Amino acid sequence: MTDRPASGGIVLRDLVKSYGDHGAGGRPALDLPELTIPPRSFTVVVGPSGCGKSTALRLIAGLETADAGRIVIDGVDVTDLPPGRRDLSMVFQDFALYPHMTVAENVSFGLRMQARHDRRRGLAARLTPRVGVGAGASDAATAVSAARVGSPVSPAAPASRAEIAEKVRQACALVRLDGKEQRRPTQLSGGERQRVALARALVRGPSVLLLDEPLSALDAQLRQHARAELVRLHREFGCTAVLVTHDQLEALSMATHLVVLDGGRLSQAGSPQEVYSRPANTFVAGFLGSPAMNLQEVKAVEAVAGQPAGVLEAPGLRARLSPGGREVPAGALLLGWRPADGVLADGGAGEGLGGDGLVSDGLVSDGLVLDGVVDIVEYTGDGRVLTCRSAVDGGSSWAVTVPAEGVFRAAGDRVRVRVAAERLHLFGPDGLRVPVDTAAADARLGQTVRA
Repeated sequence: MTDRPASGGIVLRDLVKSYGDHGAGGRPALDLPELTIPPRSFTVVVGPSGCGKSTALRLIAGLETADAGRIVIDGVDVTDLPPGRRDLSMVFQDFALYPHMTVAENVSFGLRMQARHDRRRGLAARLTPRVGVGAGASDAATAVSAARVGSPVSPAAPASRAEIAEKVRQACALVRLDGKEQRRPTQLSGGERQRVALARALVRGPSVLLLDEPLSALDAQLRQHARAELVRLHREFGCTAVLVTHDQLEALSMATHLVVLDGGRLSQAGSPQEVYSRPANTFVAGFLGSPAMNLQEVKAVEAVAGQPAGVLEAPGLRARLSPGGREVPAGALLLGWRPADGVLADGGAGEGLGGDGLVSDGLVSDGLVLDGVVDIVEYTGDGRVLTCRSAVDGGSSWAVTVPAEGVFRAAGDRVRVRVAAERLHLFGPDGLRVPVDTAAADARLGQTVRA
């Protein structure tokens, strides 16, 4: 089931979908000028509730009709084709299994319906052997639709019972349901029911597999196992898979290509490493990652004689970007850094502090240094998340992740944190990323992507 030709992926161009008044401000539920889903990728569409991710999936499937725009699958415009002619399968959030049918009957249902349809078309073709004078409009439309997806006008021979049974056996083996073909859904666990839904979708051999939050009904431990199973199945089956979820951890761990939607619009698309390491805006920066990225308002300090360029300041915070970066724009900015990128300074906070709460000699190197007081300590097993408030009046709160086996920090302790310059992110007043990345950051990202 893995020997399939490379497909052309999915292209959504100028795609717009609105519902009624389409909400506050007159914005449509989905507005995508252009989005490309690479062939054979495991693309995960992630975003908060109401961002349009399920709408996009239903438009690709043909379950919704777009108000404008085109949908191209493997180089064929399928915008006006019905779902059955788009060569795709879909797994729904609630699995939608037939409770009175066995596993084998659920998996084979689509194949049996297709065989019945093929037999009826074969009978109709024999009664009306050619499309032309005397042929009905519906027959002509069927012929045109078949030609657009590359299938012959003449109906295919219906699959035999033996052929269907063999395909069902292969699909059940692929999802590790061997020996459970005669059980009914009520006799299966949640994870097994999820695999039945997957087998039913895969048995047809589609070029595109659509997954509408198929793991949301599972408990935490089963979700983790199911994520690994889905990645394995995609690798073995080799189709283009599109999964929608609101779980950012699920998105980062499974995707080969990540799409982030916000308010019906595309915020960023790329590899998970690229999107996480270089968020295009503050929404992506705050949405991806747990704990979320720290975002703090800063102002650029004008360079004067004896004062290095690229210095940013805020109450209880001072940062210097590497001189290899671009000129830092003036005005209010947002400085971002991941909690996991912060490192507690040796010796504990309080040593060498100046009157402003920072080290007395300013910055000893490029990067960020800030001091705070521990407010909340969260134990996560392999680490601790320290939520701190600024040690200086007017400062903001921030979080840092530290190893669990390190020096224990309790609420009320003072801490100093340093962040390397290449781990810092800068955003303008419009929320968009300011391009001040250094060559070191470029090299680090390149190594991560290659790995």
